[in-house]
Amino acid sequence: MIESSKKVAPWRQAVAWELAQAKHGMFTGPVAANIVFYLARPKYHFGTGRNEGKLKDSAPIFSDKKPDLDKLLRSTLDAITTSGAVVDDAQIVLINAVKMYANPGQPTGALIEINVLDPSQLALVHQQGELAAQEELKAG
Repeated sequence: MIESSKKVAPWRQAVAWELAQAKHGMFTGPVAANIVFYLARPKYHFGTGRNEGKLKDSAPIFSDKKPDLDKLLRSTLDAITTSGAVVDDAQIVLINAVKMYANPGQPTGALIEINVLDPSQLALVHQQGELAAQEELKAG
């Protein structure tokens, strides 16, 4: 596999290693993934002079800059598979993902939670999908 970024392979390896260390076993069946990406803040989020190192009140919480959320997700989902947490990332049927800046003193990286979906949750996901499809047809 040829990576489009030099950062992708090390990221994928680090995520896979951390998940493997969690020793959670392999999830089977449909799962949900909740992922929060914590990105490093650029220097302009912080004050200068006597306010050096102090986060500006105007500094945003969420990152609307690169890297793209879909690219972060793609490499992270591949790493989840590599770690052995799932057989295939196709098992991930529901994703909740957020891309935000890390607070001062907070490490960058990702907080990843994987949960097996029970039958009632699957029914709810199915119902939401059906409602979305109906809305799409109406708008179409």
